[in-house]
Amino acid sequence: IRNKPRSSRRTRPTMIPACDSARASRLPAKAAGVRIQNIHIKYGRRHIEDGKETKLLEKLVKKPKKPEIVRDTTRYLSEQNGDLFELLVKWAKDKKGSDLRQASLTALVAAARLDSLSVAGDLITHKDKDVQMAGVSLANRIAQSNATSRPAAAAVLQKGVASKDDTVRLAATRALLGFNDRSAAAAALEIAATTEDAMLRKELLTSTLAGIDRGLKPTMAQIKPLLEKEKELPADEKVIVYKLAGSTNDGAIKETLLKFYASNDYDERLLATQALPYTDDSGVIGLLERSLFEGNPMMRLYAAQGLQRKANKQSMNALQKALNREKNRDIKLAVIGALGNVDDPRALQVLRFQVTSTDPAIKKAVVAAVRAQGKKDGYKVLEQLLRDRDKEVRWSAFVAAMHIAPKQGKAFMSGALREPPASFAVDIETLPEAARKTIVEAAARSTLTSVRPLGLGYIKSHRAEYSELIRTLVAEESYNVGARRSLLDTLAAHPSKQDLTTIERLASKERDLNVRKQAARILVAHATSDMLATFRGMLSAPDAELRALAALGLAKSSS
Repeated sequence: IRNKPRSSRRTRPTMIPACDSARASRLPAKAAGVRIQNIHIKYGRRHIEDGKETKLLEKLVKKPKKPEIVRDTTRYLSEQNGDLFELLVKWAKDKKGSDLRQASLTALVAAARLDSLSVAGDLITHKDKDVQMAGVSLANRIAQSNATSRPAAAAVLQKGVASKDDTVRLAATRALLGFNDRSAAAAALEIAATTEDAMLRKELLTSTLAGIDRGLKPTMAQIKPLLEKEKELPADEKVIVYKLAGSTNDGAIKETLLKFYASNDYDERLLATQALPYTDDSGVIGLLERSLFEGNPMMRLYAAQGLQRKANKQSMNALQKALNREKNRDIKLAVIGALGNVDDPRALQVLRFQVTSTDPAIKKAVVAAVRAQGKKDGYKVLEQLLRDRDKEVRWSAFVAAMHIAPKQGKAFMSGALREPPASFAVDIETLPEAARKTIVEAAARSTLTSVRPLGLGYIKSHRAEYSELIRTLVAEESYNVGARRSLLDTLAAHPSKQDLTTIERLASKERDLNVRKQAARILVAHATSDMLATFRGMLSAPDAELRALAALGLAKSSS
């Protein structure tokens, strides 16, 4: 392009086929994308001397004519290795705040590579606040995308908690709370005790309390500063602080809460009824059972909610009696929730009587309680709800059935997948692996255009888990062509040996011409000497583009 006379140049540079470099081919066909490909054309992607491409790219972003050049170059580098990736890290750590540094940080965070945790640690210890925040975001994204990396990510985020900048400390603390690292409680409670921002304090207290059910264990020493200023706290935050204190099982706190429960002051009684279930005192159960029948509806509601944490077989009579007598909808829902934690066959019998309710919320609460019990016999309670008129009730009953009785639940799969909710991916996430894979494959194979994208989207976002299914669907000629091509793009991103074998077969024998061309382009991008026979066979293809790709593949695999 550059060697042609100006008069003969085209208005837009001619792009080489998207197979010269798999990574470069994903750049936009303009600005830096064109320039990087021109570098590869001029010097040969595989034959650029060490350091040569680095210097050329540094020159490219030094005085960019358009901001997209910097953006696209940093995106390209974020997917490279060795010197090229180190160049991106160097730009990201630059002491001077610049568009190049910001673009480099954005590219690193967007890529969220597993091997970037050490880079995240370096960024968090940088002097500049913006760089530190990018380091926290990078570590958090890596932890969210890969659960096995969370311990290492937590160690990196600890550097953020130790930051002198309050914004960075808060971001790191929120990230640690998000995946329930035990060290998060100390940082969250320390910030909550000192901040003057009421919304922030409530957020941190609520997040810490939610973490208790996931194994978070705050200590009394961490909570004490908040208890000392309890008179300054709003009533709802005061309750949270006492719940946190109760979870420590401190003897003095238990005595205080029991004293509140026996008080004539209803506010103190309500506080104690909410906080006592967080202690490990078994005597609390009797107090909560008696409170189910008090005149104050708030007292009954908090008692029922407390029994969701503490109820046992001995609570069965009180819960059944309360459910039969109670007219308040919210309290009734809380009692049904408590029945889900009672390990007693009578609990399922009581729940079965509630499926005739006309209130969808009651029916969904029954489904949740049956699922919480986890007993196969609970399927009998769900049978009627699986045919309910309300589609949300039907869906929740189906998901619960697949959890406790997958064989019986499969019979209702076609009906459930006619109108799955937008929460499809979230709802199936907690199912056993086998049940989840069955639902996902059925959704991906659905002929309904409103359902198939849900299955495909889940498969793509969990590629490692569904790689075999992706290969099966891509190779299946009777499967939807558009879906096959979409999954083929997914395979092209980081193909394994098995993926390349599937792609090679498609490039050789596929009947659909568009799928075959797409497979051929991917194959050329990853050409090796093992593929010579495949490319030779493609030379006799009737399509001119396929023959051209075969020739290019032969050239690349022979070099």
